[in-house]
Amino acid sequence: MTTQRIETTPATTPLDLPKWSVLPTAAVVVIVAVCLVLRAATDDPSILIVAAVLAITYVQVHLLKKRTGKLVHPVTIIVCGVNLGGLGGYFVFPAIAGSAQVSAAIPHTPEVYNGAARIFVAASLALWAGGMITGRPTEVRRVAPTSAGRVMSTIPASRALLLGALPIALAVVGYGPHGLISRGHYLASVGPRFTVSAASMFAVVGVAILAFVLCDARRTFDVRLAAGVLLAIQTVVLFAIGTRQLALVPALIFFAWSQTGKRKGLRTVAAITAGIVWWWIQIPLNVRSTSDGAGLAPFLHRLHEHPELWYQSHPGPVLGNLLFGVPLTGQIALLRGNTLPMHTFVTSINPLPGMFTDWSTVNQNLGLNQFTPFNTLGELAGYGWAYVIGTMLVIGLVLGWAHRASAQLTPTMSTIATLALTGASAIYTCDLLQYNLRSGLRIVWYALALVVVMRLLSPRTGSGEGGERTAEGKALPVPEVTVTVATRTRPAPHR
Repeated sequence: MTTQRIETTPATTPLDLPKWSVLPTAAVVVIVAVCLVLRAATDDPSILIVAAVLAITYVQVHLLKKRTGKLVHPVTIIVCGVNLGGLGGYFVFPAIAGSAQVSAAIPHTPEVYNGAARIFVAASLALWAGGMITGRPTEVRRVAPTSAGRVMSTIPASRALLLGALPIALAVVGYGPHGLISRGHYLASVGPRFTVSAASMFAVVGVAILAFVLCDARRTFDVRLAAGVLLAIQTVVLFAIGTRQLALVPALIFFAWSQTGKRKGLRTVAAITAGIVWWWIQIPLNVRSTSDGAGLAPFLHRLHEHPELWYQSHPGPVLGNLLFGVPLTGQIALLRGNTLPMHTFVTSINPLPGMFTDWSTVNQNLGLNQFTPFNTLGELAGYGWAYVIGTMLVIGLVLGWAHRASAQLTPTMSTIATLALTGASAIYTCDLLQYNLRSGLRIVWYALALVVVMRLLSPRTGSGEGGERTAEGKALPVPEVTVTVATRTRPAPHR
């Protein structure tokens, strides 16, 4: 008697992480060991906190990867951001508070910082639990290609350029043509607020698609030239907005370049790219804090008058904006804990545009002062502990489901959805520390809506839709399923 067992392969996307690349096991073990040695030598209890947070982060990432497979999980990005951002804010921000460009002075008291630490731990564990619950890998009968460049090459040129131009159009609608050139404040907008948030989220997808088209030698010269022009326009738009997403442009170009062919000198180019990213992330902060007004004209005028702003580098302004979220969370919890009404929470989580809600009214009560809005974790603490844990758990569930759903799309659609989820998770991590609940959740709603629409319009992977095609219409071969055959033969009877 012979039996056969057919094993299906879990679905993967072209954005697989290298094994243990998020937090290498050896590095975490060494850091924890060093922390324990320092604790014994200096008798400083804070060293144990550092070791505990790093160990907990490693366990969370490890279990999420075992639960979800090799896919990049959006919850992993947010959990790492919350844990490491909380750790940095707790220990580093007091040392750089003098150079941090923040709009409120918060006392460095144990009540503030210890209260924030408890909120960060609860939020991280709730997010992780949500990702674990909905993070089961999906078994499919066909394996997606493993090269992001190969998958992106299947997008027809016209669609790729249209997707790349979409965030530019959204930014023009949100800020207005004159607002991009000159406006009173860098947060001021003339169009619907949701177009500004959508432009922020889709900028990651648009830049990535344009970068892949630009770096793909299989595309025609005219198409690559058009992608380069659109990429340059998107870069100018990001500079005019004054957003730190400007630093994503060189990072995404490097990623696309590394995925579209066999490249030499990857480490050298990666080091150069890292330097450019660090340089570009500081330019918006420098011009935003020193210019009268915002937009392309005021920013360029300021750089012309003070050329040193091009290369001025201070870790305080760059790190302070993010790490300030720790004392801000603790201060909000201390002053407004369990006092915010439920009606404000309902308005904040409402996915409808602000014009259809009373957001303009409730927004007046969600800030320490006129220039310092509540951040997400602090605002949730203002509603109560149940809101902190429940909201973060639901966000983990939603992002986990969106992640699973994106894995069931065709390879091209899966790549676009994964890029959108990855970008949205990174943006949401920053919003979690800096901006109110509604501003951050808007990014999550848009990413979820994108995945839902793609799932409705695109056949799922393995449904027999006939495979992907190149930009010229040629069919790509469908990768075969990994099949393992186990044969068992009964031994002949002994005579």
